[in-house]
Amino acid sequence: MTSGTAEEHIAFERVDMRFGELTALSEVSFSVRRGEIAVIIGGSGAGKTTLLRVIIGLLRPTGGSVKIEGEDIARMSERELQRIRAKFGMVFQYSALLDSLTVLENVALPLKEHEKLSANALRERCVRMLESLELTGVEERYPNELSGGMRKRVALARALIRHPSIVVYDEPASGLDPLTARLVDDLILSTRDRFGVTSVVISHDMAQAMRLADHLLVLDKGRLVEDGAPRELRDRAGGLAAKFFAASQA
Repeated sequence: MTSGTAEEHIAFERVDMRFGELTALSEVSFSVRRGEIAVIIGGSGAGKTTLLRVIIGLLRPTGGSVKIEGEDIARMSERELQRIRAKFGMVFQYSALLDSLTVLENVALPLKEHEKLSANALRERCVRMLESLELTGVEERYPNELSGGMRKRVALARALIRHPSIVVYDEPASGLDPLTARLVDDLILSTRDRFGVTSVVISHDMAQAMRLADHLLVLDKGRLVEDGAPRELRDRAGGLAAKFFAASQA
């Protein structure tokens, strides 16, 4: 997509990320429109994790600009970045729930860290979020008492609890059986539709990308090699997306 439109929610312009002699990202440019689901795919070592960390402001690029809602975060102070990070919710690979805490305590963590709420107000807000994701009556259960799909929903409840405008999913189907993985895909779609968030999904699964993506980005060795509508990239003879799709169907 081209940059410079009012609908842009995330925009990279010629972003480089180097670690000494290692170039993790090179001249990466793309934009994601508000409300889109953008899926970033690539093989091991392609730069997906580095790109994710740059998007959410955990890494500062060594070159280029990264704009979130029109603000370039690449040169912001740490205090300014904290304000930008509040726009993001993060669903980690394998959910990253704390087994020693109840479901409610896991969901409440971002509120306890960033907002001053009474115990009653905190509980009420967390219960409402859980109920909105069809998790009624699980507040006092522990993560190891939940199915894989339920743990993903709890992780999503935690990500959404501060009402972010962007949700980032890191390999959301990793480690899940095919049926549960499909349920997680449905959850990502319904979350976009119900909450109006922009979604960024990091994946290596072209079949998942075809189910989810409005916009597909393909990374290879730190470079953005394909960028566009998923079906167009899937059908592009000789393209990397087409190769990923063929491998997913084998």
